[in-house]
Amino acid sequence: DPNKRDPFLALKRPFLAAFHAIEDVYRVALRWALRSWLTRTTVGVVAFGSLLGSCALAGLSGNEFVNAEDRSQFVAEIELPAGTSIDETARLGLAAERKLLADKRIVTVLSTIGPNGDAHRIKWRVVTVPKSQRSVGIAALKDLARQAINEIPDAKIAVADPPFVEGAASEAPIMVQVRAVTYGELEPLAQRFERAMKLVPGMTDVQMKHTPGLPEVRIVVDREKAAAAGVAVAQLAMTMRASMTGEEAGKLREGKDETPIMVRLHETDRKGVSDLLNTSLWTPRGRIALRDVAHVEHAEGPAVIEREGRERQIVIWAYPKGRALGDLVPELKAAFAKIPMPEGAQYYLDGQVRQMNETNESFGTAFILALVFIYVVLASQFESFVHPISIMLTLPLALVGAFVGLFLAKTTIAMGSIIGILLLMGLVTKNAILLLDRALVRVREHGETPLQAMLEAGPERLRPILMTSAAMILGMLPTALSKGDGSEFRSPMAISVIGGVISSTLLSLLVVPVFFVPLEGLLAKIRGALARVLGMSKETVLPTPKE
Repeated sequence: DPNKRDPFLALKRPFLAAFHAIEDVYRVALRWALRSWLTRTTVGVVAFGSLLGSCALAGLSGNEFVNAEDRSQFVAEIELPAGTSIDETARLGLAAERKLLADKRIVTVLSTIGPNGDAHRIKWRVVTVPKSQRSVGIAALKDLARQAINEIPDAKIAVADPPFVEGAASEAPIMVQVRAVTYGELEPLAQRFERAMKLVPGMTDVQMKHTPGLPEVRIVVDREKAAAAGVAVAQLAMTMRASMTGEEAGKLREGKDETPIMVRLHETDRKGVSDLLNTSLWTPRGRIALRDVAHVEHAEGPAVIEREGRERQIVIWAYPKGRALGDLVPELKAAFAKIPMPEGAQYYLDGQVRQMNETNESFGTAFILALVFIYVVLASQFESFVHPISIMLTLPLALVGAFVGLFLAKTTIAMGSIIGILLLMGLVTKNAILLLDRALVRVREHGETPLQAMLEAGPERLRPILMTSAAMILGMLPTALSKGDGSEFRSPMAISVIGGVISSTLLSLLVVPVFFVPLEGLLAKIRGALARVLGMSKETVLPTPKE
């Protein structure tokens, strides 16, 4: 009933007044933008300039694989000089633990002495108070751990976040694999790479994951004496392994359980080098001692011989501090280019650097596929190969807000923000679809000129455009403002979506009409020219689809 009073009119009146005011402003702006070629060119130049400026801001923001997260915990790896006993390792580590635990922001330090059987190594898992209960970030507490560990003489330190996937092997964000033919060439070459990395600003905890100088006892066989005694080198090696390590002589069965029975020399008979030289060897000529055919040398050797791709390699780990990976990689490559490489030697970047490059390549492929599929869907919807181009102009306009939002939030472009940008590809086209759809209906069904149709369609579709954009922004706002543990990964995704929706909404309301009006006018002229040449009607030459 038109005479019935709306009981909610008082509640609606402020919102209606605001909508009418916005529509009036937009109507004036739209008329100005479509007034002449000069104003249309101005709008296009402003839009293109905004895109170039946002790309420059994206370069300043930096690029990396994933944003550093504050999960209120971190991992510290300590390496002492090779040959340090496990008791000495535990004693030195305990002093550093106590100093770190003296800070009230540190809740727990889980210390593992001798991980993977390496007596000279310590691994800490440090748990801090929640992020909401402290005024400093996790980086400051990592520096606190470094200060505590630095009091251990000759200790190598690596402090990092826990693995991205819990339980996965620890890896540094920057890993440089140096490969060469022999260790004689490889070790000094890796040391040069390590020195070059330490000179690059923004790098910390640079260390070569190679432990030379591990004490060992070598048995050097006098082959002439061994041959005279009838002892083969292989037989001597098997005997020594059985004497020192043990050999399985059988199994002890207790119900369903089986325990191997290892036989080897008593501890008192293998305690020192002199005991080792007295080890008995059985030969065709009777029993002899090891000292009769061999002597012992004290030497040093690597704890691990690492190979990759059939080549010996040494890996150098490093962690970024205050700089993005994307900024460090070009400087690293420039520093490595100055290192003379022996024949057959080469290096590879691994860790998050490699993952970041792979992610960027995959993003480029996904972006291109998204553009193709969006164009196909729009072309089928509007039954036109040309008008989807006007709609897809909103895609680069969305990048403007995404890059500006990430820059203002002081966050880098990483996997989370890239996911948000991909989401934008499917979200922001709805503004132009609403606008263009209404304008084409007026042109095709009501016979209006493109200019008249757009001047009417713009204000008509302004309200649904603003409402849907506001719904998306408000839906992403809690994620963008989240400060909980691990929010550093999710927040950039929401920020890029919010910024992209805002910029595409504001810019597309003018940019799409500016391109649609001359484009539709050009298509009309082409239809008229072909009709005159062929002597047919415009609709017969290039039929205008009906809704």
